[in-house]
Amino acid sequence: MRSRFCVVGSGIGGSAVLKTLVEAGHDVLLVEAGDIQEQARDQESVTDENVGRPFRMLRTRCIELGGTSNLWHGLCTPLDDIDFEPRPWMEDSGWPIRRTDISKFYDEASDVMGVLHASDWDANRVPPYVGERSQDIPFNAGNMENKLFQSRKPPLRWKNTLLELASKDNLRCLVNAPALELVVSENNSTIEYLVVGAGEGTISVYAKVFIVCAGTLETPRLLLNSRRRLHAGVGNGQGLVGKYLLDHPNGHFCKLGFHRRTSAPLYAGMPLDREHADVRLVTGLAFSVEQQRRHRLPNNHVYIRPSLSQERIDDDLLLSFLAARGARDLTFRQIRAILTHRDIFYRILMTRFGVRPTYLYGDLFFMTEQLPNRHSCVRLSDRRSDRYGYPVAQIDWQLGEADFLAFARYTKLLFSEGLQSENYSLARVDELSIWNRTVASAAHHLGTARMASHPSHGVVRPDLQVFGTDNLYICDGSVFPTAGSANPALTITALGLRLAAHLIRSQQPLTLKSPLIDTATEVGNGTEVFSVRPPVVE
Repeated sequence: MRSRFCVVGSGIGGSAVLKTLVEAGHDVLLVEAGDIQEQARDQESVTDENVGRPFRMLRTRCIELGGTSNLWHGLCTPLDDIDFEPRPWMEDSGWPIRRTDISKFYDEASDVMGVLHASDWDANRVPPYVGERSQDIPFNAGNMENKLFQSRKPPLRWKNTLLELASKDNLRCLVNAPALELVVSENNSTIEYLVVGAGEGTISVYAKVFIVCAGTLETPRLLLNSRRRLHAGVGNGQGLVGKYLLDHPNGHFCKLGFHRRTSAPLYAGMPLDREHADVRLVTGLAFSVEQQRRHRLPNNHVYIRPSLSQERIDDDLLLSFLAARGARDLTFRQIRAILTHRDIFYRILMTRFGVRPTYLYGDLFFMTEQLPNRHSCVRLSDRRSDRYGYPVAQIDWQLGEADFLAFARYTKLLFSEGLQSENYSLARVDELSIWNRTVASAAHHLGTARMASHPSHGVVRPDLQVFGTDNLYICDGSVFPTAGSANPALTITALGLRLAAHLIRSQQPLTLKSPLIDTATEVGNGTEVFSVRPPVVE
């Protein structure tokens, strides 16, 4: 099979890239490991093993057309300026680009996702009524500030967009086709073709440009398995492929007790306005940049969620609820526990049925920035292989002592200089050992093919081209050098749009000579190409 562009993976990054390329008239072949329909998430469908801290891959990964956009709850916000900067108190921090380099693409990404432009809704430029609602829960505004997030209901599901593009544009989708190996040229400077699983055998995909968007766990696996002629693995000349696996360690810790019933819709989630009723706004709280610099803190933030009791929410149980698309994803024990837990059931009533949130207590839910750590990594398993004989990914997510010390410093400062008001007080104080034991992955998998200005510090250049390989690019969460302060979806989309613009500028214009004719071809047992016939290009 041949195509001008081959995109591996149909998640948020891959879909943003290929949509732009297809709409610009380019021939694109999508290679997707999953099927068109939702598949049961069982251990047999997950090609990895976990040897580190519990990472909950089974619940939070989605191997199907559209990737994890099928599970995404739609919450998004841009990274802060400081997230891109080198921070002397955080080793290996700093991006080779700045937020200003992708500001234009943040706005374009907002359009794609159906939310308001990122440049229009940061905490300093919100409508007056939003500013008023931010005062419903008072805090020390000299040290902290609101951190605003948007979400659209329903959120963007890329599967629908891809099916539409494949029905009328020059996109071909190869499904049930896991990418197995990138075969490099004799001089190791280009990718000649991609080996793809097809039923019980394999096929070869040839393209002028390959764009790998398989996700933070599978992208390094593909690069490391691609070493038939390049022993260290593609892009791994400095041994950095798979290193610096990051997430946003998160969980509940401590609880506020309000001295009187409090209504704070912005903190629980509220419609933006009547004109944008399908867009919701929610705020967290973060320390100001000045305080982060002064106290050498990561860019953490905390949500204050309405609660009816002092009881602690089990984070594992909560993640079961958040990661489920339906009852079949849950066990009977989990369903019973969710429906009988007052606080979780209360949140279901608020989010699904519009019950007005009232604060008797405030659950403090922390979303923290993990410190870069090269020992937290993805490598190839020496014990398990997939059905084609390729080693699966071995996940070794690690949090260092520095992460726990930083959290202890952060919470001490939060309670002494941030959350101070006569309206509430600490109703439950958890031991730090509880956080250290229960802190969980937010399923924001990042950082295993990091972006850098030099190959000694990363895997891809600022334009996302893999160092040393002329026709190979990566566009997913793996390119993040640091996790920053935000859910990554908007940034990944912006990077995808930026990469597509770069590729379009570098390609020759296309002239289509033949009409597009609907076709579907069976390639192997269960591996199908559905699309239009590729156009003939002058």
